[in-house]
Amino acid sequence: MNDAPDENKGFDGRMLEQRVARLEDDVKDVKATLKSIESRLTSIEASIARIEGKISQSPTWIQLLVALIATWGAGAAIVAALIRFASK
Repeated sequence: MNDAPDENKGFDGRMLEQRVARLEDDVKDVKATLKSIESRLTSIEASIARIEGKISQSPTWIQLLVALIATWGAGAAIVAALIRFASK
């Protein structure tokens, strides 16, 4: 079997050069796109880190519940003291 290109199939060295040139241009475009994506991913990673920092500093549900109960308790104590001393 002969591996040489068949002239009847339209194979031409110039055609191959054009195809390779187009592929090289496409690879350049792909590389540029990948660089853009990489910079965006870096930005996203920084944003996620910032969000994680904020979330780690936010109170938990238990902390909020304890604060709510403490506030209600303090309010109830103030109301009870006012009622006790206002009636005398």
